[in-house]
Amino acid sequence: MSRDSLPLATMVILAYNQEEFIDEAIAAALAQDYSNLEIVFSDDCSTDGTFTRIERAVAAYKGPHRLVVNRTARNGTGLVRHFYEAVERSAGKFIIVGAGDDIAYPQRVGRLVEAWRETGAQAISSACQRIDAEGRPFGPVVGDPVGQHPPSRYFVNSSAGQIHGATAAYDRQVFENIRCPDQPIYTEDAFFGLMLAARGFSPHYLAEPLVGYRSHPGAISGGAYDTAEFERRSAWAAGALADLLELLGSPASKELVAPDYGTQAVIDWEKLRGDLAYSRYRAGWMTMSLPARLAAMVRFTDPQQRRWMLPRLFGLRPLAASKKLAGRSA
Repeated sequence: MSRDSLPLATMVILAYNQEEFIDEAIAAALAQDYSNLEIVFSDDCSTDGTFTRIERAVAAYKGPHRLVVNRTARNGTGLVRHFYEAVERSAGKFIIVGAGDDIAYPQRVGRLVEAWRETGAQAISSACQRIDAEGRPFGPVVGDPVGQHPPSRYFVNSSAGQIHGATAAYDRQVFENIRCPDQPIYTEDAFFGLMLAARGFSPHYLAEPLVGYRSHPGAISGGAYDTAEFERRSAWAAGALADLLELLGSPASKELVAPDYGTQAVIDWEKLRGDLAYSRYRAGWMTMSLPARLAAMVRFTDPQQRRWMLPRLFGLRPLAASKKLAGRSA
């Protein structure tokens, strides 16, 4: 199929302080076998050599893809805003997102475009293969993301699944019809998953692994951490979910979406408010007193919630000690 007969696709590589891995991410993007491709390399005001490496690679490129370089004015406005800014610099009708520390397999864009044209889905994600800091595959292929809080949980009669951000792609209509929120949002896959489910859309999933998803200590997810760091990151993730649920339950969420985009789904307010309260607790449990944790044990009665809360009742140090002991006795 000729280049002119294929829709223009845009691959957006979002980077921040990833100079150790960015060369591999750039090379993988440039090696895509889809012919009608634009690539936007966007750096979120890194403090290391990430942006210099991007500029150097783009200046040396002689291939067929159209390249665009973007750098935000300042860091700290949130991953979602960074994504929107990069998309504003693009022209493609289909937007494929990649991280500056992951590796897109050469067929990734082509396979996603094919699925998009066949299904008309507003969002698509795929399986991926975990890789270590050196790029070596390990473990089984990571499949369709399943978690405790799929978007369908908060909408009556919804079947909307989760979007895995490392493998995601979006129809440009998503950015044209959903406005970037004013507050910083750092989990773009959860944001788009909830906002699309709120309008009756469900993401399409490809079982084929199309991304090498890197696990390393600097990654937002997928790294190996000690107990304290793991709990801090888990608390951050819980706070991010709470922020999104709060946004979803506010009048501002409807103002973010064009009125004729999809159909407004019915919100299950009981689940939303319950998960919002529990997520706020998980985000702040490490700074709470023992009486506050005991009161939370009374408030949150779901067995799964209590199984998570009980080992943390007496704080971080006893939790770390119990995990260490369990590891020694295993």
